Amino acid sequence: MTPTIFEAENFRPFAGLLEDMVPANDNLYLVANTGKVEIVDAGTFKSVGAISGVLTNLVPWPW
Repeated sequence: MTPTIFEAENFRPFAGLLEDMVPANDNLYLVANTGKVEIVDAGTFKSVGAISGVLTNLVPWPW
């Protein structure tokens, strides 16, 4: 079985099922169905951070 690009670059599975992907600057914000947002470098898919927890006051896309 071939790992996904996320797994191959970060040596761990993604946080769930991908629901959305938002580009911003040189990063991609990968929104999982678990509520977690993984922030990865757009060129390498290496994780640069994550956001988890309950999000409130969400603004509908596009801003």
